[in-house]
Amino acid sequence: MAITGSQMHAARVYAGWSRRELAARAHVNRETVAVWERSSDSAVRTTYACLNRAVTALAAAGVTITEDGVVRRNALPKSAPPFTARRLHYEQPVSPVRE
Repeated sequence: MAITGSQMHAARVYAGWSRRELAARAHVNRETVAVWERSSDSAVRTTYACLNRAVTALAAAGVTITEDGVVRRNALPKSAPPFTARRLHYEQPVSPVRE
């Protein structure tokens, strides 16, 4: 399955994480996460191992990237910061954000 930058962004937001937190959990640089999210390709260009660690960390937080978008199994923790994003809504399931 190809993962778009919009899907990666939506999944991170659904987990209630900053780029820094996802990077730490996936053992990659914060800038790597930023590059993934800015990707306009049909798939994020990265090594499989790095991307797999990010997807695994997001899944542990209850967020799954699917062919149709991003799905959150549980609510954001109460400590999660508020998020104001480009056309992103907290509904389940979510279609990827296209820009």
